[in-house]
Amino acid sequence: AYDWTVRAICGPADSSTVMSGSFSTPATCPEPSALTATTLSTDSVELIWTNNSTASSFEIEYGVTGFTLGTGISYITSSNPDTLTGLAAATNYQWYVRAICSSVDTSIWSAVGSFVTDCATISAFPDVESFDGTSTPVCWSETGSEAWRYSTSAGYTAGTVLDHTGNSGNYAWIDGSSPSGPTQISRLLSEFYDVSSLTTPQLEFYIYSHYASALPTYNTIEVEMYNGSTWDTILVNQGDLENRWRRVAADLSGYTITGNIQFRFSITENGSTAFYNDILLDDITVQELAPCNTPVVNPVSIVGLSTATIDWSSNGFDDDFQIEIGPAGFPLGTGSITATILGDTSYNATGLMASTSYDVYVRSLCGILDTSSWSLVSTFKTATGVPYLETFEGVANGSPNQNGWSN
Repeated sequence: AYDWTVRAICGPADSSTVMSGSFSTPATCPEPSALTATTLSTDSVELIWTNNSTASSFEIEYGVTGFTLGTGISYITSSNPDTLTGLAAATNYQWYVRAICSSVDTSIWSAVGSFVTDCATISAFPDVESFDGTSTPVCWSETGSEAWRYSTSAGYTAGTVLDHTGNSGNYAWIDGSSPSGPTQISRLLSEFYDVSSLTTPQLEFYIYSHYASALPTYNTIEVEMYNGSTWDTILVNQGDLENRWRRVAADLSGYTITGNIQFRFSITENGSTAFYNDILLDDITVQELAPCNTPVVNPVSIVGLSTATIDWSSNGFDDDFQIEIGPAGFPLGTGSITATILGDTSYNATGLMASTSYDVYVRSLCGILDTSSWSLVSTFKTATGVPYLETFEGVANGSPNQNGWSN
């Protein structure tokens, strides 16, 4: 580039105003332009540019978005288009190219280009998404009416809830506030998973959906799985789930999986007062099935005329249990006492008949969609009241230890 000035000299003491300008001579080796990139896979892209010179070789420099030119990875190529390999999956990159017209003549660097590599299919398990960041996780996506939020700032009763992970991170949630209604549907889609290495694949996640005062109807969450060809429904819930994080654990082995799978979490703001019902999700995990352990009922030793204290042990993440009690020999499902016990391994049964034998069964409630088998039966007998008459009728010879008697 050159600058120039000119003025007219009209006489020894007479000259015009100075005029100035500038001009540039054409570059002997113009820089490339019109940079484009086409992603080919998780680790490769095809780079293409317009060659504005006679150059037959080029220098390319690239790096993760934000790198300083001169600090990236560079190489020489004679190909245009050129395939760049060895990249990291799901990563944003920038790149530059310059023409090499001769050993002593190289163009300036082009304007910056950019590209993003494809997401890799997850094949190492367990894989956990705990929503620790403040934006949509990498390789996850959103569609629908409203953007998902990633914080611990839900409202009303949910306003006191911390993230389930317990690492001072966040959870994913939808604000039930206006606009709302049956057409207000927001979807969160996971990355893809190759679960062919899992013997019994399982989807596990935690959900919070509660308001301190009962609502006529609640907002709806639907969870679906893309099985490789179609969408299967795993869970639909429109109701209160208590004031706590609830575990959902779905055994996926019963579904027909024909390829890589994906999960879709949809929230519809169709509750009667939707703004009171923010719905929260956390710790979405794909893993080998975590068994829901069957409890072991301990021998019943504390009994009264009409009461009995029943306790059991369990080894797992099961916090809730279901118990069923009935007269000795009763078929499961027909018991006279059934109850759900939250966060305890003991139950005080009342309303029993004196001097009567009972059977008791317990099973673990490891989460929504995840229940253990019933325990082995445990039998106990309530205490005998007074007055009491023992006639020893019907007692077989040599069998004195009957009806609570012993020798």
